[in-house]
Amino acid sequence: MTMKKYLPPAFKVFCKQLLRKSNDWYTGVHCKIGYKKDEVSTFPYSYHIEQTIMPGLYFSNKIHNISRGADAIQNLILQPGEVFSFWHSLGIPNANNGYQLSRNIIAGKVGEDYGGGLCQLASIVYFHALQLGFDILERYHHSLDIYQEQDRFTPLGADAAVVYAYKDLRFKNPYSFAVRLQTKVSNNKLTCIIDTKQEIYPLSIFFEREELHGKRKVKTYCKTEAGASLLSEVYYQVLT
Repeated sequence: MTMKKYLPPAFKVFCKQLLRKSNDWYTGVHCKIGYKKDEVSTFPYSYHIEQTIMPGLYFSNKIHNISRGADAIQNLILQPGEVFSFWHSLGIPNANNGYQLSRNIIAGKVGEDYGGGLCQLASIVYFHALQLGFDILERYHHSLDIYQEQDRFTPLGADAAVVYAYKDLRFKNPYSFAVRLQTKVSNNKLTCIIDTKQEIYPLSIFFEREELHGKRKVKTYCKTEAGASLLSEVYYQVLT
């Protein structure tokens, strides 16, 4: 019988965090993660996408958590070759850091946890980075599709699940110039803006969905002149 399930959750998180930090030092990623902010420099080009924060359980807490997370990312600079890390920017999503309880998916089930709602923030940043051709280094999809079509804030397949110490969102600036990330919440709208020193031509990203028995298979494609390039293929359990 494994002893893993008897370990305290805080100890598991500590071990995962230590393992990740060790790996970052071993691979040299630790010195590439962007952390500097700049709100005054001029970036001639700007690209943005917007999502509605849908009402539901814990709605005010969800707005609070997303707003707090968005403030942590605001005006983050990525120099050429630097890496964005969602959790490096936000820190631990607990009460001590000002986060509140809201709906979350935990171990494949809908529950509540501190920082609930931050996955929407991670998702909009991921989708925008994907559209603008950033190198996606780490991204996880949700195990469960909990939404009806009218309730989705982003296309199925454009989501990013984040769990502190376990699942991060990371991507690299592949360009020869700096970029700036901005995220903000206003009137129940979440906006992600990426400012650039030179022009970027957004990619055409689209999704194909296949209904299976109790699951949904989603393929993510990038449309090119030669046709369509498959970027990922993932499966979601259907909430019944």
